[in-house]
Amino acid sequence: MRTVLLLDTNAMAYRAIFSGSKLDLTAPDGTPTGGLLTFYKGFMKLISARSPTHVIALGDPPRATLHRKKLYPEYKDGRGSLPAEGLSELQLCIEMFTHLDVTYIEIPGYEADDLIATLARRWGTKKDTNVIICSPDKDLQQCITPTVKCLCPKTMMTTDAARAEAIWGLPPERIPDIQTICGDSTDNIPGVKGIGMKTALKLLLKYGDLQGIMQNLNDIPEVKRKAFREVNLDIMRDLVTLVDDVVMDVRLKDIKYTSLNKDRAMPWFRSLGFKQI
Repeated sequence: MRTVLLLDTNAMAYRAIFSGSKLDLTAPDGTPTGGLLTFYKGFMKLISARSPTHVIALGDPPRATLHRKKLYPEYKDGRGSLPAEGLSELQLCIEMFTHLDVTYIEIPGYEADDLIATLARRWGTKKDTNVIICSPDKDLQQCITPTVKCLCPKTMMTTDAARAEAIWGLPPERIPDIQTICGDSTDNIPGVKGIGMKTALKLLLKYGDLQGIMQNLNDIPEVKRKAFREVNLDIMRDLVTLVDDVVMDVRLKDIKYTSLNKDRAMPWFRSLGFKQI
């Protein structure tokens, strides 16, 4: 049985960098390294807990290249960026994978979530293969199937299809329906003004899907009816639905994992001021 870990690099690294800033660690050149240490320890925790046979890290390209940004220019507007020292640490977190012989991929135009969705769909259907998506972001729960699960790196809690449905009120593949209506303030996706998750779920359960709601707008209160008519649901749906057919030249045999190459990585870690890892 294969166990494939798909790592949401940026989401995991951002949290490690903010948390690691409290450690007050720096490389000889002054670059902060507390986030790198926190990121490394978190990665090792995942490896130890899940004993994967295959590992790959996926990353985000520059925000300006994102296809969602072209679709909706306000996408992610207002979202804070890492300060310069944080960006330096993010690059160290990414570089770490090279020294540990772990494949890292990012593709212009697509977020790590899209790459994860693509590989989860591709490998989750293979015989004797379980896929574990390692990310703190709930958006990826739409990828869950009987052979694909999500794992929160902070809590180490696994979310399967049953738990996802308990959280959202609908099966994983229907999560984009809820997000289309509710939006996502983190990514500056407005959704339908004034409609929260509870009301969105109620409407979807009553009318079946987004099309059903739109066909029965005359049956809902005027304020909500007006809100639905003022938003482009097609665009909202495209923003929240992960792309699962990105062209990616990577095969399972390319990411086979046996053990981390710590001997190769140690000179790099020493150059950053670490005596041991």
